[in-house]
Amino acid sequence: MFSNHPFDTTIFQLEFAVQAAPAVATGFQFFLPVIARIEIISIYVSLQTDATVGDRIVYVSPMQIAAIRNRFYASRPQPAATLIDYSFYRGAPIDNGIAPLAAHITSPLGLGVILDNIDQIQVQCLNMQAGDQFSGCYIYYRQWLKGTVAV
Repeated sequence: MFSNHPFDTTIFQLEFAVQAAPAVATGFQFFLPVIARIEIISIYVSLQTDATVGDRIVYVSPMQIAAIRNRFYASRPQPAATLIDYSFYRGAPIDNGIAPLAAHITSPLGLGVILDNIDQIQVQCLNMQAGDQFSGCYIYYRQWLKGTVAV
């Protein structure tokens, strides 16, 4: 049996968002203007960790009214006292952490993951410490338009 996804033929717009660095020891929050149907295309972010402890795991989390709908985790942990760039995107390969990508982690967001009724996207970190700082967050996502077309 063959069936198309019901949203294959609907109109969407590609959105791009940039956000200033959040306060120390907090993550990014992108608030969407309406409760929407989205597909995250890519997210780029950097995390500078302090020297207290290691093993931070960065993740992307689409949310609905502060309830986590899903988490896309980085492919490996970040050690203490490092600056690492993260690229989350559809179909990304999981890197092995050796040079020249030792300071750049790629992680997949899945393929064709369409999320309904999302009102925010968060970029957070497990085991975040008081001196950890996120910066340079860029996000591309598809947002399906809602409404009617006048003829």
